[in-house]
Amino acid sequence: MTNDWNYPIILVRPGKGVWLPEPHAAPFVDIIDIVFLGGKLYGITQAEDLVSLDIAFDDNNGAPDVTGFHAWSDIDEDDHNHEAENNDANNNDHCHDKVSTEEEDNNMRATKEVTVKTGDDMLSEGITTYWEDDDVPYEPSKDLVAVIWYLVGSCGKLFMVKRQLQCPSYGTAFTCKVAVLEVNLGTCAWAPVSGGLDGQTFFISERFCKSIAAHGDIEGDTIYFADTGETFDVMSRTLSPPQRDIDHGRSMWIFSPALVV
Repeated sequence: MTNDWNYPIILVRPGKGVWLPEPHAAPFVDIIDIVFLGGKLYGITQAEDLVSLDIAFDDNNGAPDVTGFHAWSDIDEDDHNHEAENNDANNNDHCHDKVSTEEEDNNMRATKEVTVKTGDDMLSEGITTYWEDDDVPYEPSKDLVAVIWYLVGSCGKLFMVKRQLQCPSYGTAFTCKVAVLEVNLGTCAWAPVSGGLDGQTFFISERFCKSIAAHGDIEGDTIYFADTGETFDVMSRTLSPPQRDIDHGRSMWIFSPALVV
């Protein structure tokens, strides 16, 4: 994954070649995180739709290529009915007529704030931001809230971690809500995880996530966040206090390579 709006995904096979999507091409432009699992490449969108990419290699030079993709939406009947109602309403009223100038200003302020935090003039598509208590007029002292999605492959299973991070104007950022869901790769429907992570531990950062078997001081069925130093116990659904405040866009976990004998 990259932070380039034109080319959000790049496939590289060292010494063989590079694959790039067409600029702003769907569905690649909508994908916010990816993971390899079982020889396949999966992606997730902000709508929490799962995408799988078919990858092939050139017979002559071995360069990678995406030959197709599959997308699923986890939408129930109530969502379909609600969407139909919205479509009927949109036929009578244009969307931009419903958004007040004040709401647009708040969205612009939130966008500018998170752009400054990423430090590269590019807003990560994997983050949705808003101001706490958007129902009241904007004030500089209001907290910024970011919703971030992560994909994690673990023991042949595919998980999504959805996190709500609150960034006070003054003070340390902290996680206020975490949801962990597992996807059924047959139906591609998400289901909340209630029985733990099978003894595994998730290390989460925007740039890199990894699942490892718990050992030593590493607690099982626990999620570690790189930017705040928080831990989330999946079984008890409790969060530890934040230990540090690192830019979530620049922090990542680094693991030593596995020893192969």
